[in-house]
Amino acid sequence: MGEILYRTRLSEDMFRGLVPWMRWLPGGLLHTNIAGCTIFAAVSGSSAATLTTVGKMSIPELRQRGYPEYMIIGTLASAHDAKEVFFWGREVAPDDPDVLAGLPLVHPNQWPDRAAPFLREGILPYYEAVMALGLRILTCLANGLGADPDIFVRAYDRPLGRGQLVYYPALGEEDVAAQRFGAAEHSDFGVLTTLQQDNLGGLQVRNRSDEWIEAMPIDNTFVCNIGDLLERWTNGRLVSTPHRVLNRSGKSRFSIPIFCDPSSDAIVDPRDFDPEADINILPPIAAGAYIASKSRRNFSHYETEKS
Repeated sequence: MGEILYRTRLSEDMFRGLVPWMRWLPGGLLHTNIAGCTIFAAVSGSSAATLTTVGKMSIPELRQRGYPEYMIIGTLASAHDAKEVFFWGREVAPDDPDVLAGLPLVHPNQWPDRAAPFLREGILPYYEAVMALGLRILTCLANGLGADPDIFVRAYDRPLGRGQLVYYPALGEEDVAAQRFGAAEHSDFGVLTTLQQDNLGGLQVRNRSDEWIEAMPIDNTFVCNIGDLLERWTNGRLVSTPHRVLNRSGKSRFSIPIFCDPSSDAIVDPRDFDPEADINILPPIAAGAYIASKSRRNFSHYETEKS
């Protein structure tokens, strides 16, 4: 559908018509992209068609004007998952050896200190506490699997732990019918996600009977989710959990997931937990490289066709 609409130039006419109205805004083309996605999604009823069609026009324009890739992807992503996210990671300086070495996913945080100086001060103690909790949970899992808990301790000396402040707007029945989720079905790329959610609910997990069940909030608890990398690390003894968010509460929903992932250069070897693991099937891999490659594949549909 997206390809048909792209070739008929209907979508291009819509996109070009928005540009004069958005030009006066700072970063006007980004706003044009968001508005175009919103209008096109409403007309087509298809997130996939929206991404394909609007992306083919806007990505070259945005790149030509020097917009960074993460902003381009972010404006297109607004056509799919109904959420807003602030993302941060472990505090590192620009001259940190891991930054200078170019290790995947290691970069100084970009804090809005001028607009919200309280954010860094308020969030880092929580982040560090949850990262410590995550490592404690992992050492317990190692004990339960009959493995050496120090496997995780050694791998987490400079963790990639990343956090999100996530806002999910309320969804209407039309959103649900169009399969517009706060977060569409996915599994987490890393090792362990430790999540604090509010009391509104909306998180759903797919069980082994292929049924979606509610992960109802329980006071004074965290949701712990096994990710793809831990499934690989344990050679399938622990299984990554498909999940999604569908906010039907009629109110704004908030959550704070912390992705408790190991050092970027930590080697994930399934033989750590299963001596019989076949490394021809699952070869050892650096954690950062694995997570970064999964991210690239996940966003590959934003790429334009090569000429």
